[in-house]
Amino acid sequence: MFTNLLAAVLFAANVQPAPSPAPSGDDAVALRAKAALASLQTGVLDRTEFAPSLNALLTPAVVATDRRELPPGAPLAFSLRSKSDTGGTTTYVFRARWAAGTADLTFGTDDATGKIDTLFTRPGPPV
Repeated sequence: MFTNLLAAVLFAANVQPAPSPAPSGDDAVALRAKAALASLQTGVLDRTEFAPSLNALLTPAVVATDRRELPPGAPLAFSLRSKSDTGGTTTYVFRARWAAGTADLTFGTDDATGKIDTLFTRPGPPV
């Protein structure tokens, strides 16, 4: 019995924890979407990330409206609500939550170029 107990202790001491899973593609998209949200909050956009059609839509007035309507600072929570693939664009809807409110961010990328071709926010449900 002592031998079995010793073997179990030695085995347990040598067991290595499983490695953490690699980030999924959706995790990478979430990081990119959070960065885009932060750029809308500050009004400072890296337009090289955007498809020409999105650049045309993001006029100074549109950017100013987003900046004014979004709560400041990093969200307390940021979660994927849905994902869809349509017509060469993969579109994600994320919900961002701050103490002061929530917003839904629709974020889409062109499958061929990887450029952001959809980016808009709308108020989410009350906190």
